[in-house]
Amino acid sequence: MEPDQAGASMDEARVKAFNLKQKVRFQHCDPAGMVFYPRYYDMLNAAVEDYFEDVVGISHALLCDNNMGIPMVHISLDFKRPSFLGDTLEFSLCPLKIGRSSLRLQVVIASENGETRVTGEAVLVFTNLKTLRPEAIPRVVIDALTTTHPSPPLYPGGA
Repeated sequence: MEPDQAGASMDEARVKAFNLKQKVRFQHCDPAGMVFYPRYYDMLNAAVEDYFEDVVGISHALLCDNNMGIPMVHISLDFKRPSFLGDTLEFSLCPLKIGRSSLRLQVVIASENGETRVTGEAVLVFTNLKTLRPEAIPRVVIDALTTTHPSPPLYPGGA
């Protein structure tokens, strides 16, 4: 699946969802012991970093070393139920659309027993850190996000 200017729907390819468990810590909570809603954004950002390292095989450090970043340019979250100190939350990220330079992810955050706490979407844009302009998503990244044939490493010698 080659991305084009208009982007490609994920219906056209089988995608790899990613699930990550994160424990709610004291730093995430307000005085009532509930997750303070802005902390979900921090936790989501950590999940995206792990997603790229575990699924794509590229760490954010390696991206930065190669003058590439993937900032979130849009985040929309709906808060369904509160989470509390000590809860273990499962973050599920699944590609919805791969564009020329952007990646739209579906986000679901649930409790250990499957109760949905947060739903939403996030859009990341592959960006050249020197020019601060969008760049095409490398083929190796698209291959890692879908079940197409693998490409050679994006940054030979790095992981």
